Amino acid sequence: MSILILFEWLLRNQDKLRYTRDMPTHVWVNKKLHRAYYLILLALSITGVAVFFDFIAARPFYRIHSALFTILVMLVIVNLCSMVIAKFKVK
Repeated sequence: MSILILFEWLLRNQDKLRYTRDMPTHVWVNKKLHRAYYLILLALSITGVAVFFDFIAARPFYRIHSALFTILVMLVIVNLCSMVIAKFKVK
């Protein structure tokens, strides 16, 4: 169910990533980061199911799943740093 919801959200919000001149740069970067979050969450859902049924000895889906989780955590940290910088930026 979550896979369908994420896929539908991605299809519905394709036009919201366009950069306009009046949009602050950090807002545009934030929109890009959120798109990456949703793509990674979609991939995590798919690889999570694949990990459950993975009987290969090398466990490739487990490695992909854990790498995606690490990337997601790093993107969240980048987003938090971006928010703090934008909050305290002198205008």
